Amino acid sequence: MRFLKMMMINKGVILLSKYNDWFKIKFMKNIFSLTAILFVTISSAQREKKEYYDTGELKSIIEYSDNGFPGDSKYYYKNGNLEKSGRLRGKYTLVGAKTYISGEWKYYHENGKLSAVGYFDENEKTGEWKEYNKNGLLIGSFNFDNNQRKTYYESGQVRQEGSLINNKPHGECYVYYENGKLYAIQNFNNGKRNGLWKEYYENGNLKNEYNFESDKLDGLWTTYYEDGKLFTKREYAKDKLMNVLKLLNKNGGSLNIGTFRNGNGLLNVYTPEGKLEEQVKVKDGVFIQN
Repeated sequence: MRFLKMMMINKGVILLSKYNDWFKIKFMKNIFSLTAILFVTISSAQREKKEYYDTGELKSIIEYSDNGFPGDSKYYYKNGNLEKSGRLRGKYTLVGAKTYISGEWKYYHENGKLSAVGYFDENEKTGEWKEYNKNGLLIGSFNFDNNQRKTYYESGQVRQEGSLINNKPHGECYVYYENGKLYAIQNFNNGKRNGLWKEYYENGNLKNEYNFESDKLDGLWTTYYEDGKLFTKREYAKDKLMNVLKLLNKNGGSLNIGTFRNGNGLLNVYTPEGKLEEQVKVKDGVFIQN
């Protein structure tokens, strides 16, 4: 019942749960870009090249093979901590020599904690990449082979999982409570909410079931009490509340909706105990604040 009120005071716009921050979390592809590498011709006697910041601190160390191609590479922050490390490779092509990123690369926060780790195949990220916060705790992963994205609680438990296409959620995604139980099933189409969404109580009972069309609420929204009994059924059209078809107390008795019909009128709001709390005015499916 307070859940319904929460939607009212936000003029029909859904407030997503604290567990549902899928949009806030994106895989940080850009942090893995490497500084442009200047390919230099060196003699076979020169096996290591060092670069320094203008202020004198070591910036990078790149090892070279006898044929002049780079190998193991390390890059540093000004404070001396490692920024990233991995292997560079080179090969001859029809247009000349080419240098590329290959194998495992590790990236670090400025405080020295691991930031990300993953593999390259000739400059292309491949397989699973893992992302860590500044405390060194795993917070996300992305598999470049199947576009699967996961985020994690600090405890290590999976928080969300689903597909990302062009850095946008796509298809069916899952959200979990920290204890591992399912919280929600969500559907997306190219980053937009689309299709059936479901939310669950920790006891496994269905809490909410609603539908999106092109990122807007459309159709029935059904809400249940924690014991599984029906609380309310509401009808939406393009994010606007049009009708409340059912509004029941915990014993299954009908509650007076008010004068609200077809998107207009006064809608009664009740406490979880079934006591009338207030009336809210609705006009053209939008809640009007006092």
